[in-house]
Amino acid sequence: MKITSVECLVLDAEYPYAVIHTDEGITGFGECFRRAPYVSQAAIETVFTPLLIGKDPFDSSAIWDSLFRAGGVAGPPGALLTAASGVDIALWDIRGKSLGVPLYKLLGGKNRDRVRVYASSLQRDLAPDVEAKRVAEFRDRGFSAYKMHS
Repeated sequence: MKITSVECLVLDAEYPYAVIHTDEGITGFGECFRRAPYVSQAAIETVFTPLLIGKDPFDSSAIWDSLFRAGGVAGPPGALLTAASGVDIALWDIRGKSLGVPLYKLLGGKNRDRVRVYASSLQRDLAPDVEAKRVAEFRDRGFSAYKMHS
């Protein structure tokens, strides 16, 4: 199997997704961190695509190394790692689809039946009294933990 094309779709002007196509008709999707969606799109489509075309999507360690090295010469690695993470997720998606197994099995199997989740305001500019009210609302909805942003 070989990678034939790569693109990055930015949905709703905010959510970047790496999309990797293969010669076997399998397409992988990977969500990038959304803080700078068009930086991720530019990195994937101009810096990373030439490194990916023709590669075996199962060679993820070698691919990751090449993406990481490319980030060092093309800009701040942190900015490009957000894009590389989406590519990596898309490669895992291809692998799972190709093998016909869910991703959790590729990552070592099921470890638990439940996962504890926390609430998050996703806002960084709330006044303390407003933040406190949000915490209380999430607690009342059953959350036992809350992520605060500063």
